Amino acid sequence: MPRDADQVPSPPPPDGQPPCPPEGQAPSPSPADKQVPRPSHEEAPCPAPPDDLVAVCEALLWASPAPLTAAQVAALTAAPEGEVARAMDALESRFRASGSALQVQKAAGGYQITTHPRFAPYIEKLLRPRPQPLSQAALETLAVVAYLQPVTRAEVEAVRGVDCDGVLRTLVERRLVREVGRKDAVGRPVLYGTTPEFLRLLGLEDLGQLPPLDTWASHPGDET
Repeated sequence: MPRDADQVPSPPPPDGQPPCPPEGQAPSPSPADKQVPRPSHEEAPCPAPPDDLVAVCEALLWASPAPLTAAQVAALTAAPEGEVARAMDALESRFRASGSALQVQKAAGGYQITTHPRFAPYIEKLLRPRPQPLSQAALETLAVVAYLQPVTRAEVEAVRGVDCDGVLRTLVERRLVREVGRKDAVGRPVLYGTTPEFLRLLGLEDLGQLPPLDTWASHPGDET
């Protein structure tokens, strides 16, 4: 008796092809269709350093008079150098995000906290040395040098009537008076004269613009 058509076996598939699945069953994927996982060449993201390490780095940089290397901070905190470097980056990011005037700067192979360059004009004004006003003794000595130059210390003292060694040193340090030579006399004493800074301070083009001596009032003063 002939078998039912549903029970007739399917003909064998050609060589190299997978057999057909039974009716009503989805074909199984071939090995070529299976997705083989590819190795990832991207490194896993590094974990963020703990907040307390970032704060410790900030404190150390703030207190240190010189840049600190990652190795130095690692030795102080017992944290790996890589984690210290990430903490420094996190600290710099925190400064930038908050609009802080501070920044973490790499210098001399280490890290240091500095002010942002945009605030340099204000800091320069703060740190700019402010010269102290000249004492009466210094003004009198400067006037004698200006009108009698080149002049020796003994000649200045003869006019003022007091010792002028300290005052002359102060005027030299302030770049208002300088040594201009030696006098051809016993001991070859130093000759003093004024400087371009003296002219700039008084707003003069040259010594010829000094007021006449008779316009100066006599104000005896003591050396300070």
